[in-house]
Amino acid sequence: MSVGMGSKPKLRMGSETKGRARLGLMSIDTKVKGMHSMSMLAELGKPATKKGRSTSAGPAVVGTPKPEPKYRTDYRYVPEQDAFYKVHKELRNWYDAYMYCELEGSSLLYPKTEEEWKLFKGLVQEISPNTSDVWVGAHDLFALDFYVDMDGKDIAQYYSPWSPGEPSSGRTNREYCVQLWYDGNLNNNDCSEVFPFVCKRLNRDVTFNSACQTPDPEFIPSKNGTRCYKVHKQPKTWSEAFSICNVEQAYLSIINDKEEAEFVGQKVKSVIDGVPGDFNRNRIAVGFHDKFSEGFYKTIYGQDLNSVYHEWAAGQPGDKAEIEDCGTLTVDGFLTTSPAPKIGCFLSVSVTSRSTRRNRRRTWRK
Repeated sequence: MSVGMGSKPKLRMGSETKGRARLGLMSIDTKVKGMHSMSMLAELGKPATKKGRSTSAGPAVVGTPKPEPKYRTDYRYVPEQDAFYKVHKELRNWYDAYMYCELEGSSLLYPKTEEEWKLFKGLVQEISPNTSDVWVGAHDLFALDFYVDMDGKDIAQYYSPWSPGEPSSGRTNREYCVQLWYDGNLNNNDCSEVFPFVCKRLNRDVTFNSACQTPDPEFIPSKNGTRCYKVHKQPKTWSEAFSICNVEQAYLSIINDKEEAEFVGQKVKSVIDGVPGDFNRNRIAVGFHDKFSEGFYKTIYGQDLNSVYHEWAAGQPGDKAEIEDCGTLTVDGFLTTSPAPKIGCFLSVSVTSRSTRRNRRRTWRK
């Protein structure tokens, strides 16, 4: 996934640039963790007393330990900060780093205290030893030399250890974004440079969606509880939809039968009129393709398309130019193939503990 650079950030996850816009659909796996109860200690008898005082401390009082707060499984909870953190080792430009954190429901970290700076550096070195350059969530993109964090607040009010001579000033150097530098202090740099980064989410801002086992409140459970659905309303390409699904711990949805195809189509129909933009409002991206071999259709998990839903629209598949490699679904519930420019809305579908990826063909029911 890449994000556009320059004065205006732009998400560019996919490589395809041709064709008309489509709609898309995706899914995420969730796991419901078992709850463990603690047995209470039975009172073994009254302790002997002497002169009104107990000669025994009596049975120990056992309390239920406070459960650790929940967020994404790939984040670490740090009690001292009451927050969740994730170090991204992959190298991204500042705009990409910002978008990855946003898609995960968090923010690009700017440590606000000396204690959090120490934590930040320790987390990075633990995950990616000998790393000396890391993006932080601060910039002067709004106004020259006025550096703010991701909440738009002046970082001068926080702990802000700039390196000597930094930040360098002037729009000609294009150094609008802030990094942790080799000397352990701050430096402004070109936003197109690529470094690791850290995402953060405060525990107080998390509302865990227990029904779908995700911190994303937009997932809504199906009637039988085996799946959860989320409608996305921003136009994306097939590859962007695939990438977003994975960042959200999701997968681009694989349609299993006619009933699910019609259900998905109706979900998109219910929101499509309110989505602005020029894109094909009749198509929804779904999880199959023939990118490996022309006309050899597979799901994104390697299944033969004939093993799942495969009712084609009239005249489909019709990839005469051999450029329609991406699987789509019409809002009326029939399969088509498409190039991969803008798709539009797409649905996320999560599988709960009552189902698994292996038996998702039988348990999607709404």
